Amino acid sequence: MEIDKKAISHSIKSWVRSLEIDGRVYAFSIAVVEGVADSSVLSKEELQTFEELGELRKASYCLGRVAAKSAVSALVPSLGFDRIEILSGIFGQPVLRCDSLRGFNVSIAHTGEVALAIVFPEEVPCGVDVEKLREGVSEMIAPELSYGERKLLAGSGKDAEAVRIWGAKEAMSKVLRTGMAVPARFFEINESEKRGGGKVYRYQHFDEYLAVTYTTSEVVFVFAVPIVIVKVIEGFYY
Repeated sequence: MEIDKKAISHSIKSWVRSLEIDGRVYAFSIAVVEGVADSSVLSKEELQTFEELGELRKASYCLGRVAAKSAVSALVPSLGFDRIEILSGIFGQPVLRCDSLRGFNVSIAHTGEVALAIVFPEEVPCGVDVEKLREGVSEMIAPELSYGERKLLAGSGKDAEAVRIWGAKEAMSKVLRTGMAVPARFFEINESEKRGGGKVYRYQHFDEYLAVTYTTSEVVFVFAVPIVIVKVIEGFYY
């Protein structure tokens, strides 16, 4: 799919996966975008939201829409961006509107010049987050964590671990479509383990979900997904 160079200056990567659950096949799509996007990728209604944002939010809003629309068009390659809209719900959550792809929704995350999106069937809610790695972030986040979560920070690499834990909370809040409008402790992490090329976290209050994380030299990608579809996410390498 051709994209105006003014709209995005770097790369789009997308993955499409399918999985059979109880005799029904579900399709999922993931897209990662690096670069700088402008408002030429937006619909008229998306532009209305864009114009209401502060200057610092405008670039990330556009980049997130490129990621979301790229994930949708990966599932339906015949779709151009002009036939896909990502509107905003009451909590600011993305709402997919596309006549050619009904029954699906999208979760979006962005930080700096990186955006991540996943398109999923409404019956299988998912959430994503992407966070920059920063020195000293564990000290900033620690007061918001439970005693058990702080124990997970012990040892080397605690900044990256803090970012992964916080990203898992953010991603789960998007599953519920509330964002962090509820207390962070509601999304408490109680266990972690290395798995494949990433690290997996379990939630204290959401037994049927896992947070699957992948850490690069600059960012952490996080997927909060039902355990039954973890295979869709495993093998995601950026």
